[in-house]
Amino acid sequence: MKGSICLEENTNVNLDDLQEVVVGETTDLPELPENYALLLGSKEYMEIIGTPEQRQEMFEAWAGFVGEVSNPLKTAANYNKGNYAPLNEVLDETRPLLSKYGFGLMQFPVVAGTKVSITTMLSFKNGACWTFPPLTMNAAKDDPQTIIATVTYGRRAALNAILVVYGENDDDGNAASGAKQQKGKAVKRTDLSELDVAKQEIIKLCSQKVRTGMDKELLYNTISEYNNGNRQPNTIPDVETAKTIMAKLKELK
Repeated sequence: MKGSICLEENTNVNLDDLQEVVVGETTDLPELPENYALLLGSKEYMEIIGTPEQRQEMFEAWAGFVGEVSNPLKTAANYNKGNYAPLNEVLDETRPLLSKYGFGLMQFPVVAGTKVSITTMLSFKNGACWTFPPLTMNAAKDDPQTIIATVTYGRRAALNAILVVYGENDDDGNAASGAKQQKGKAVKRTDLSELDVAKQEIIKLCSQKVRTGMDKELLYNTISEYNNGNRQPNTIPDVETAKTIMAKLKELK
């Protein structure tokens, strides 16, 4: 068994030294530096495991997934008034289709201080495996809330890129990146324009209808029909258009 495990301080431990620990009765680990940490997803390249036949089958299934997957609905808004698809929307949109085409999805967060790395792996039904380079970012602080926000943001950003979907608009990773916000003060409706309020009402209505089981494509198509072919609420140009779209969405059963 050839290869190495990447450790902090550029230290390498040969996997041959660990083989007996895994398959034999030896329990002694090779000598390691103090304060080392195993870094999952330390590779900077894509790794595909499987025979040529397995990989061919996996990529054929991947082509089918990419051809069928839709962009998630942007049902959340950040305090900068931008709309985006939260992690649950991305997962709800993609996981059933991944399963349909034989894929399993795994994401592994690794946190070291304020450094957060997200490694994403796709397994395939025939035994092939596809691991992507980690997405690494720095949280603004090392408190639990900021770290979790960074992990969530990183997971969603990685999925949007890997699964070829578009769920972003503006930078909603403000808490993760350290963008300044007035502490303890939420954005009030009176701080927003009439058009901004109308857009948020449309997003809220769409989210409610999705939760009750309405097909997202029906919502998308309705918005697109009255919004110059654009199906995202944040692109609505004026209040009158927003009112028309809201009325049409309310009519949907």
